[in-house]
Amino acid sequence: MNWRRGLFRLWIVGSVLFVIAVAFVSYTEIKEQFDAAAAIAAERPNRPLTDAEVGIGGPAPWTILAMWSTGWGLFRPCPPMHSWIK
Repeated sequence: MNWRRGLFRLWIVGSVLFVIAVAFVSYTEIKEQFDAAAAIAAERPNRPLTDAEVGIGGPAPWTILAMWSTGWGLFRPCPPMHSWIK
């Protein structure tokens, strides 16, 4: 008998049984958390958040990158910074 191979197989079986045991013990708590998250998501409208809701005062970073990638910032002057500040 090859001890190394036998102990490796025993370790694999033990690991799988441990994962199954942890999942069995934690299932109810995890299910409650998913149900609570689903209830919160059901209350909120299914749309992306606006910059004001997220708390961004100026334009989002991807907006600035989009302006530069389309050539907007290369050939035309950028708007003044104070126009972005509320």
